[in-house]
Amino acid sequence: MLNITNPLYEDSISNNIEIVSSNLKNISFDKSEPYARPTLNKIDHSSYINDFTLEEKSYQFKIILIGSISVGKTSIISRYITNTFNTSQQSTITVECKTKPIKFSNDKVASLNIWDTCGQEKFRTITRQHYKKANGILLVFDLTNRPSFESVETWYKDIKDNAPSDAEIILVGNKCDLINQRKISNEEGEQLADKFGMIYKEVSAKNGDNIYLLFETISEKMIENFQNKSKESLNNLNKIQIERNKLNSEIKVKKGCCK
Repeated sequence: MLNITNPLYEDSISNNIEIVSSNLKNISFDKSEPYARPTLNKIDHSSYINDFTLEEKSYQFKIILIGSISVGKTSIISRYITNTFNTSQQSTITVECKTKPIKFSNDKVASLNIWDTCGQEKFRTITRQHYKKANGILLVFDLTNRPSFESVETWYKDIKDNAPSDAEIILVGNKCDLINQRKISNEEGEQLADKFGMIYKEVSAKNGDNIYLLFETISEKMIENFQNKSKESLNNLNKIQIERNKLNSEIKVKKGCCK
């Protein structure tokens, strides 16, 4: 359990992960949720109500969605943030950020800064700039569009070249509701994800299937990554202190011998 008392951002453990003590009482929460989705039962979505008092310390993470044009990145974010789906959604030509906090059963709160990026090749340079300090990346392709699936390897290379090495990555196959139109099987998605060491999830932004599960999963992975880094940093500090104590003892012994 982390003991965080500083109400300001703390950057001592990692430049990529920040902890913030937040008072989010003024944030409004959507009470409704997509139907027919599994849950990990570790995140309390019922807490998105007026009595959600957030004096607790929270994690703050940056998540970016990347992938080819028209794979549904914006629709995934809209379904998660506002539980809506726009049938005439236009392609994103800028980079946009939306924030949503989620509360875990252990009273921890993760504030997710979710970045929507443009999939067009001509904007790829701009997109790459937003990989910096990303804690989580959702690499999205369209299950009904094989070229978007075949471009995953190129996008993955972009991640490795531009994103932090410890960013959590999930490969996301969107539009799983279009069963008769899909061009990529679940097995193909799993195999590609395994090839690059990613988790694989299939979702539907249209009907909400697995959308909350997707963000729950990446939130848990980011928190797990943070906790591992915290333990590693603490162990390193302990090792340094032990070496200092050992050195001080040796110096005292040497001084005693010279008297």
